[in-house]
Parts: sequence; C-alpha cells; structure tokens
Amino acid sequence: MKGYIDFLVYALGIKELIAKVPKLDECTREVFYLRTSPQPLEVLIKQMEEANVERGILYSINAKRSHGCDMPGNDLLYEIIKKRPELFIGVGSIDPLEDDSLKELEKLYSNYEFIGIFLSPAYQLFDPCDEKLSRIYEFLEDNKMLLVLHMGLTWNNRLSIKWSNPLIVDEIARKYNKLKIVITHMAWPWIDDLYAVMFRNRNVYAITSGVFTGKPKEHLCTILTEGYRRRITERFIADRLLFGSEFPRMEIWKMVDAILSTNLSENTKIMILRDNAVSLLTSLNKAI
Repeated sequence: MKGYIDFLVYALGIKELIAKVPKLDECTREVFYLRTSPQPLEVLIKQMEEANVERGILYSINAKRSHGCDMPGNDLLYEIIKKRPELFIGVGSIDPLEDDSLKELEKLYSNYEFIGIFLSPAYQLFDPCDEKLSRIYEFLEDNKMLLVLHMGLTWNNRLSIKWSNPLIVDEIARKYNKLKIVITHMAWPWIDDLYAVMFRNRNVYAITSGVFTGKPKEHLCTILTEGYRRRITERFIADRLLFGSEFPRMEIWKMVDAILSTNLSENTKIMILRDNAVSLLTSLNKAI
C-alpha cells in the first residue's frame, strides 16, 4: 500500500532545533501552548513509519512581530528538509505586515522551493482581508504556491480569534480564484461556515486536524460523519479534505487510526489520507 500524506506537521519540539535556538522551547510552550517534552527528529520519523505516512508537510510560524520568536523559522525548517527531502516538504511562514514580507516570500519560492506559506491571524495578529496582503496573495497565485490559513480555535486564550472564522476566507477565495487555499482544523467550531465557503469556492481545501471535542476518533466523527455531516463529506467536499495529524500535539498513528475508524467509504478514506494531497501537490508541480 502506498503511504499516506500528513498535511500538518509542526516543526516544533524538536531537540536538534532547540539545541540551536534554545528560545524555541519557551516559545512553543508559552505561545503555542505545546506541553509535550522536546523529542529528537527521529521520533517524528519513526511515528511516520509506524503510521504508514510517506510524506510530512512541515510548517513554520513567523511570530517575531507578535511574540518575538520564530517557530522554528524558515532557515531551520529548510535544514530539516535538506536532511530528509524524501520525507518532508516545506511550508514556510512570513509576517504579511512586514515591509520585507514579499522579499522573504520570494526566497521561500526560489531558494527553498517551499510549496506555500502558513499564516495565522490569531498568532500573528492580522486581518486576512487587509489590503496590505494583496501583493502576497497575488504572488502565491501567480507562482502556484499554497496559502495555508490557521482557522478555528486557538488553545492560547490570550490570543483573539476574531479573524479565525472561515467566512473571512470567502472574500479571499473569490477574489483570487486560482489561489489554492488550505484551512486548518476544519475551522472548528465553525464547521457549517467552512462548508459554506467550500461549497462556493472550489479552490478551498481543509485539513482534518484537531481533537477539540474529545479523543481523536470522537472528534473525527464529530467533524466528518455525525448527523448530516457524512452526507456533506461524501457528496460535496471529499475531494478537498486533507489528512493532518498536528504533530507534535497529537501522535500521528492515532490520527490515522481515527480516519480509518470512521464509517466513511473506503474510497473517501484513502482520498483524505493520500489521494487528495497527491492531486493538490501535483497541481503545484510537486511530484510525489
């Protein structure tokens, strides 16, 4: 069986990176609210192997302006990917309000060959519909790069989630209709709002990450199959759902097992776990 693709792996809590930048540990605890102990990179790799995950999409979060730290920073992210390019694909991060944001984005595209950028209105304190971001969206659209937006609940209650409702993405998706936009965590708790945005915009995808309503199996049922949601998943959005573990917050195998345990069709399960990611990456000229 071909391996699955984990579309949400945070490059956080990795011992090798913390050894280079000790402040990373404090940032991940105080800002990201990650409470697990730092682990060697090999732990992530072993978890991928045990869960039959062939590729992991690794993320950085640029929080320098908002919190005085990168988590872990694009340069460190690139170092990991260079070590194991057969395993990892990079999604970097920029601060869209900084004057040099477009220059940094061009670097991620040209030098690092990252497939997109990760932006979090909650962690980075910005309005996604701010006109200042238009040049960022235009560059992403023109160069076939992903825009991954952190939407929905944020564990750190010192942060505002006023810009984390996916309805705000409708404005972006309609204006930049060739830009592929990926929403994390199914934007929970705004699941119905996410459906509305995905119904209207075929360029919007969502990652099935998160365990907000209980254990992994319980939460995946909550967002994908309970009540009318199975009909929505199977009939309307199955081709734009992407599996994501949100490692290191959750073990990868538990999230894979949660998908497999749902009463979705076998075809839909493999679409979520692999096929949709392959199609999306292929559309970005990234062969798997």
